[in-house]
Amino acid sequence: LQAPGLDASEAPLDTVDERTYQGWKYYNLNCARCHGEDVSGTTIAPHLIMSLEPGGPAADDSSCLQTVCAGRVDKGMPAWCTLGMTPADIDTIYAYVKGRSDAKLHPGRPARRSQ
Repeated sequence: LQAPGLDASEAPLDTVDERTYQGWKYYNLNCARCHGEDVSGTTIAPHLIMSLEPGGPAADDSSCLQTVCAGRVDKGMPAWCTLGMTPADIDTIYAYVKGRSDAKLHPGRPARRSQ
């Protein structure tokens, strides 16, 4: 299995492009406290790996952007765009979470592909 944006001839397993690596950092900074380390879910918030699967509530990038930007205030999730997160930031988080959802990334910190 390979991470998004990776040519198998140039890096080991779970080495990702800059966008996906930045998403891992933003996810851990902003999302992991509720959605769990490694996107595994908690008693507070759902397992995002399943949320991004086909038919899930955030199955594509536009659904994910809408959910994260507007939040789910009734369920305790803040509207991240009002807190300063940009659509570009959310796009990087989507890249990381989608890599986990598609089983292209294993739990833990991915390696960053050198430029």
